Amino acid sequence: MCCLFGLIDYKGGLSYQQRKRIIRALAIEGEQRGTDATGYAWYHNGRIIIKKSSKAAHEYQVHMPKDVKVVMGHTRLTTQGNYHDNRNNHPFMGHCKENSFALAHNGIIYDDMELKKEYHLPQSKVETDSYVAVQLLEQSKKCNMESMQQLGNIIGNGFNMFNFSVLDDNNNLYLIKGNNPLAIYHFKEEGFILYASTKEIAERAMRRSGIDTYPEAEEPKAGTIWKISPKGNIEVNRFEMKEDDLSYYSMLYRRYYYEPEVYTREQSEYFKELLEYAKLIHFPTEELLELWEEGLDEEEIESILVEEDMLRGA
Repeated sequence: MCCLFGLIDYKGGLSYQQRKRIIRALAIEGEQRGTDATGYAWYHNGRIIIKKSSKAAHEYQVHMPKDVKVVMGHTRLTTQGNYHDNRNNHPFMGHCKENSFALAHNGIIYDDMELKKEYHLPQSKVETDSYVAVQLLEQSKKCNMESMQQLGNIIGNGFNMFNFSVLDDNNNLYLIKGNNPLAIYHFKEEGFILYASTKEIAERAMRRSGIDTYPEAEEPKAGTIWKISPKGNIEVNRFEMKEDDLSYYSMLYRRYYYEPEVYTREQSEYFKELLEYAKLIHFPTEELLELWEEGLDEEEIESILVEEDMLRGA
């Protein structure tokens, strides 16, 4: 349950202090999905800059240059790879033949070891499952819409949970929407775009940073790629995703002897992430499903899981 977030001030209408306040607010609100590490990436003076630390967002102060107008960020909940080793934290640096890029991931790539073998990817000291996405982009030798589609096709063909954000050294930002939630807010008149893993995080961050009026969130469908240029031009494309009935969640149901058709209430992507969170903290899946069937909403269930996690860690 990590959080992706970012800002593209393509008209340059925001002041440095406003940009800094928005990014800071997005990071702090993103803590509800991860406090193990925090990271940022931007492009400046001809190269990608990555700043990250094994600290929660509210503890990690980052000073970005005043002329930086595109920033991507990540708050981490560890699933694989010790967060005290900063190599395992997001974003990750990657290098193609003609481009460098930064990549951040929200979710879990279950078949990363199989992908490393299938695509003959090199050994790495990075332990995080997400790093296989960096290696796949590097192997493609390019950082463009075609290589993003290829990455989506590969990761989307497995039983994986994912969204990716990728920033290249032309200051283009790619948002690769898999089966995790993503909310994008486009302030067309003001000339900036911000995004976060959930509407709740984005809207709390906007209010925290002094933005009281905002547009309706755009929530891309699974299998969608947004490319946002530093001038605000948006290109949208698609990649292939496994059908829902072949997803990891069907496997999860079968593992615990539950059949999807038994539950008539529609399960959101937010709820599906809660299933994964429950698994990580060893909260019984059947109890979580009972809470859902009793009518509790996602926020109520998440509060129960967070409280349970804190109690177990005490």
